Amino acid sequence: MPKPTRNQLLDIREQLLDAVAAIDAALEVSAAPRKPRKPKDYAEVEAYCRKRQNGVDARRFFDHHTATGWCLKSGQPIKDWQAVVRTWETYAKKFTKDPRETPFKGAVDADSMQKAMRRAGLGDGPPGLTIEETARWAEKKLKQEDVEQPEWWK
Repeated sequence: MPKPTRNQLLDIREQLLDAVAAIDAALEVSAAPRKPRKPKDYAEVEAYCRKRQNGVDARRFFDHHTATGWCLKSGQPIKDWQAVVRTWETYAKKFTKDPRETPFKGAVDADSMQKAMRRAGLGDGPPGLTIEETARWAEKKLKQEDVEQPEWWK
């Protein structure tokens, strides 16, 4: 193999420098921060929530984030609104209110049931009932006595 001439080496060098410049330009473009993206409209959020069947109230989600300028609590702009919807899924019970739910349905053991009943002003309730039976008793009792519902229940 013959030795390359000086001109050939300069041409190769020029090609390599062009390639390095192209690589640098590509890296700068990909390293640029992602532009925050928000949904086009409420329908896009609703379609995404319906597709995921997640129980998130799409109207409430859209209105909340529109009001906050599509920023997080920290003030940072939302980069991926769909990721925020997925976060809301874990808290869907806080954001969607089922009219059939009462504070007693969330009780998982006797202690939490007793605390909920005391906050409602019902005392300890009848002895010997299961948690579900006690919850039903407490709901009936509140309706029968027309006891004012505590503020935390509303």
